[in-house]
Amino acid sequence: MDKIKEKFSSICDTRHQSYVEHKLSDILVITMCAVLCGIDSLNGIISYVENKKEFLKNKFGITKIPSKATLSRVLNMVDAGNVAGIITGIMKESIEDTGSVVAVDGKAMRSTAKKGKPHSALQVLTAYCTESSVVLGQEAINDSGCHALPERNMP
Repeated sequence: MDKIKEKFSSICDTRHQSYVEHKLSDILVITMCAVLCGIDSLNGIISYVENKKEFLKNKFGITKIPSKATLSRVLNMVDAGNVAGIITGIMKESIEDTGSVVAVDGKAMRSTAKKGKPHSALQVLTAYCTESSVVLGQEAINDSGCHALPERNMP
């Protein structure tokens, strides 16, 4: 588990170090664990932390739990794309790549199409490792990336 914290230590902490009470890597590990459990709100992360104090202490050595204000401030400070890239890398390393089946699936999100443009709905492509039940990546596909198949002339 120290390896996971080490990966997050590559993210630059721009906070003034004399005022830092919680390590950036600890906050990002807490957030990663909560998000991987399906939590998508700040209040949800706080509830998760309260319920998983022993787990976080035993697995990651996190003994100080940040406040909601600290979580919010730090999460707004970091580059979400960089954090997502590190989490994706961690997940990819945690699965076996020999014999694993990766399923790729595309979905159009309901109620996202612009009025009068039925093919403008948000489309998401997902890569999923079937053996470990891990989503390897998810990407929104814009309309410039989607092309209709060319029509064939049938004899």
